[in-house]
Order: sequence, then C-alpha cells, then structure tokens
Amino acid sequence: MNYKHLHYFWTVLRAGGIVRASEQLHLTPQTLSGQIKQLEERVGQPLLRKAGRGVEPTDAGRLVMRYADEIFALGAALQDALATGRDARRTAVLRVGIADPVPKAVAFHVLEPAMALPEAPRLACHEGGLTGLLGELAVRRLDLVVSDVPAPASLSVRVYTHLLGRSGVAFFAAPRLLRATGWTVRRARQSFPACLAHLPLLLPSAPAALRPRLDAWLRQHALAPAVAAEFDDSALLKAFGREGQGVFAAPAVLAEEVAQQYQVQWLGTADDLLEEFYAISVERRITHPAVAAITAANDFGLYDLRANDKGSNVRSKGGDGYTPIGPTLIDAAGIDPASLRLRTWVNGDLVQDDTTAGLIFPLAQIVADLSQHFTLETGDLILTGTPAGSSVVVPGDVVEVQVDAGPLSTGRLRTTVVQGARAFDGAIGSLPAVDDHQRAEAWGSSDAAGLIAGAPVLTAALREKLSRVPVAALSGQLRKRGLNDVTIDGVRPLTAGSRFVGTARTLRFLPHREDLFAARGAGYNAQKRAFDAVEEGEVLVIEARGETGSGTLGDILAIRAHARGAAAIVTDGGVRDAEAVAAVGIPVFSAGPHPAVLGRRHIPWETDVAIGCGGTTVEPGDIVVGDGDGVIVLPPALAEEVVDAALAQEEEDAWIARQVASGHPVDGLFPMNAAWRDRYESERSS
Repeated sequence: MNYKHLHYFWTVLRAGGIVRASEQLHLTPQTLSGQIKQLEERVGQPLLRKAGRGVEPTDAGRLVMRYADEIFALGAALQDALATGRDARRTAVLRVGIADPVPKAVAFHVLEPAMALPEAPRLACHEGGLTGLLGELAVRRLDLVVSDVPAPASLSVRVYTHLLGRSGVAFFAAPRLLRATGWTVRRARQSFPACLAHLPLLLPSAPAALRPRLDAWLRQHALAPAVAAEFDDSALLKAFGREGQGVFAAPAVLAEEVAQQYQVQWLGTADDLLEEFYAISVERRITHPAVAAITAANDFGLYDLRANDKGSNVRSKGGDGYTPIGPTLIDAAGIDPASLRLRTWVNGDLVQDDTTAGLIFPLAQIVADLSQHFTLETGDLILTGTPAGSSVVVPGDVVEVQVDAGPLSTGRLRTTVVQGARAFDGAIGSLPAVDDHQRAEAWGSSDAAGLIAGAPVLTAALREKLSRVPVAALSGQLRKRGLNDVTIDGVRPLTAGSRFVGTARTLRFLPHREDLFAARGAGYNAQKRAFDAVEEGEVLVIEARGETGSGTLGDILAIRAHARGAAAIVTDGGVRDAEAVAAVGIPVFSAGPHPAVLGRRHIPWETDVAIGCGGTTVEPGDIVVGDGDGVIVLPPALAEEVVDAALAQEEEDAWIARQVASGHPVDGLFPMNAAWRDRYESERSS
C-alpha cells in the first residue's frame, strides 16, 4: 500500500472534502482524486461516495479511516517522542466502539471515569453500525463496544454483555415548533402524551433498539403522530429537533443537558418506555487494576454510639473487634465482580442471599469514586454495603457471612456477638445513648422496632381545610394569637389564581463572594440538592434576602420540583425563564422575574435549616399556605386551631355579607353587636 495515497484519503475526510484537502496539500482537485482512485484500486473496493456536493466514506472507507487514524497518530507520537524524549506508546490506549444509535452524551458519561484515572488511557473512539463494531471487537481491534442493545445470541464470536443502565424517555420540542403549531409549553405538558398526536415527530430509524419500543408505546397510548423524518444518527436527529422540525425523544437522565444544549423545551417523560445501554467486551469481566482480592466482612454497627455523632459510624464501626474479615481471600483476577454471591446466616437461619449484580453502584465505580477523595494504599479494605435483610443481633447470637465467586469461596466468616466489658469515661468523651430514632434506623423502620410512628402534622384532612381558607383569614387568626410576623412579604404568584398548601423544605443563599462561589456554587451544590430532595406535598422555601437582581431558579429546576410532586416554590428573590417556569404548572411565588443567573448575586449555601424569607423566619416542617394575597407561615402546633377558627370566621363573614347585600347598614353588623350576634347564632342553630 502506498502510504502517501492513504495520507491523501485521510486528509480528504478530515478536511471535509476534496477541494479543501487539495488546498491543504497544495494539489489540484483532479490530482488528488486520481491519487485516491489508485488507493481504491489497490484495496479492491470504493472508499468514497458522493454525498450532496461533497463526499462521505463507504463502509470500507470507514474501516480504512480507523486504521489511518491510528497510523498517523503513531507518526505524530513518534515525532513527539524524538523531540521530547518521552515515549507516548507507554500510555495505554482504550479503543472503544460507539454504536450509531447511542447518544453522544451517554457515550461521554460512560467513558468519563476512564479519563479521570490517575494514569488515564488515551481514548480511541470509533462510531459505526453494531455488526461492524462487533467484528472489530472480535479481532481485538476494539477493547469495548457501547451499544443500545445486547450482543446478538447468534454471534459466532464469544463476547459478554454488561448492562450499564436504564432510563425513561423524555420528549422535547423547540419553541419555534410549538409557536408554529399553536401550542404552548404549558398546554403541551398538561396534555402529555396526547399532545404528540398533534405534533410532527422525529424518530430513530429501525436499527435503533428504541424504535420498536417507541412504536409499541405510541400504539399502547393510541397515538398516531405524523412522522416528519427518521435518522440513523441520534445527534443529527436532535439537530433537526433544535431547528423546529419535530418533537424528538432522548434519555430522561439527560433531560437537563438536552434542554440546555439544543435550546428545547421538555414536554413530558414516558417512564414506562425504557432505553437501555450496554458495554460489550470479549472478556466476562472488565478488570480493575486497583482490586487485588475479594473477601467477606461484617461491619457490625453499635447504634447507641451514633447518637452523639449525628449518625456517623466512626465509633460505631471503627472500634477494635467491630468489623471482622475473612477467613480467606479470592484472587480478583479470575472473577466477575458483578456475579459475586453473598449470604448471611444468624443462628443458622439464612437472612441474606443476593449477588453483586444488585448493587446500586458497580464495584469498579465504588473504587473509582473513593479514589477521587483520597489515596488508596495497598492493603486498604473497601466495604461495599449489604443486601436487604440486615438484622439486629444481641450478645450470644452467631453471625456467619460467606462470599462465593462460582466455584471459589471465602468460606464462612463466623462471629459470636459478645457484650463489651470496657467501661466508658464520661469525663473525657460522650457516653452511649439510644433514642427512638436510632432504634428505627437499626431495625429499618419504626414498625419493625415496635415504635408507634407519630401522626403527620399536615394530615389530608388538615390540608383539605387549609385549601378552603384564604390566606387573609389565616393572617387574622394568627394576629389574634399575637403572631404578626408570619407573612412572607414581597412575593407574588407567577400565575394568577395560584394557590397551595404544604410543608416547608428550606434552601438558603448567601451574598455572592467570588472565592466562596467557586467552592460552593459549582457541581452538585445546595440548590440542586434541594430540588432533588423536595418530596410530594412539600413547599421549597428559598432565602434570597429579598435580592431581586438575579434568578434563584429556572425552568429546569421547576420541572424537577414538579416531577417530584412539590406543592409549590416560594422565593424572595428573582426567577429566570419566568414564562417557561409558569408553564411548568407548579405554583411559584417570587419577587419577580430577572434574566441573570444565580451566581450574579448569590451562593447556594445550605438546605433544611431555619431561614429568613420575605421578612419572616421559616423552619423545616412549618406549614406554608399561599394565594393571591400572599404567603403565610403557620406554626404546626397552632394549625388545627387556627384553621378551624378561620373557617368559622369565614362562615360568619359570609352571613354578614348577605345581610349587607340585602340592604342592612354596616354599623352594628360589622362587627356584630349583641342583637345581630343573637340573630346569627339563632339562624345558625336552626
């Protein structure tokens, strides 16, 4: 093979066409075409074909391009090694195939941990059809294939499929598409998925695993939308969606990224429509160089040592003799970390039986995550958690733990629980303590611990009564009881007619300071944690110090709160994307809209603490009620008394209003004198 011809072919594809490549190579287009024709004659098949005004590689051309990438990368590495004295070939190369239907963002998140390793490999990523990629995997030209389907059972080569994860499917539309079709974001979300029947749809083509599932889901919901286009490439599909050519689907786990990157609006999520992603390798296990051996352990916890440490297990599990291990090691080099079996017996009864396939996080991810925070030394032990069925044990009980890896086994780790004989000196430290919270944690629930759970403060009956009482009436009753500073001042609803009742969850912002924002504002900060933690029926109340010069939330966070069932959001700061937020459908009370981002004025600081919002103190668990008059905070202990009194007052005020409407003067009637009071009580009791 003439490598000059190969270089010409490589340059054409990298430059995006023959004309541009000829300019770079200082050749005429005719000469360059002739040189590539000679390469095609040498390999015996066409490598390029016309595509519009340009060219694109054939299947053979893609294969040649992959080799060319490696050849010329090695050439560049050689030049660098000669110039610097460093041999770049010592860096491991991870060669990954990405099947065409896999979203690029998914591929990135799958491969991102590899790039974060201390000695990160050099990635060599190739896209293509699954069949071709599996062929490359079979001959070891690839180390891994990321796909939306498992490897077919009919494949003649032995490969292994590892499930990476599942996600529901979210649907998106560009604002221009909604405007052109007469839809609003709010209306589309309220009618989802029925709205899809009235909007053009962009679909992945048949090779994508999602396509038959999506077709079946549409039939299940009696939807027959007009299909505007079909695509092999997921990125191209989203690009058309961004330009308003149709509604498109994407994994729900990427909803925020998709909305931001493509400037589209989320319409709804089909949780019953799942997209799956797999890693396919020629080895059963994906090895991890940091793990040497697997063994059994039992991290006994003494819950009466946690009370003074706010739930920390440093004393509970860190004491001498608290965490036995053994009795033997299993060499990690010969096992599949996703197929380890763990069993536990208490006094001879099997109480736990599960495999590592059911772990929330794979073993490799646990190791990688720990490595982000501190250096792991040779001999360090990592305990990965325990399956369902944890038991409370007492002195005299015998606990046995065993880990199996196929025919290999640790044998049973046998431990007899004994009563500690060492006394604690209260003069130099905390003493053991126990409360109902620790009992419930140890047993797994209040019921299992034999405790009677306290009734919720905001019961369904109380919520119903509060939903019928105006905020003004609640304010009057609280004022009669000496509570005047209970209104969240300066906030108003984004949508007229909004009303809510809920229990407060709190989020606190501090004034912006550059160094502190850099430390606390990025990543999974307090703001994101608060919106991820708010529960059904709760109101997220935000302290922004009355600062209206930036937004304290936008449409993505409003969507998240709405999806989690939050009753409302209250902030004494600004709101970004105000129209989109209003369209989400969750009541939002704020000091007004503002286009600036959070970091202009605020630092997300902490959650679930007492805060000051709109001039009043709000504690987590306070009852919050809002309507067109504003927002008020009710101390939970007074809620029943106040709402009953307010309902009675509303009934009385309605009766007075009827009397005034019939022509009676206000004097003596509002407020009622003795005569009117007697008449009212008489009519009420009759």
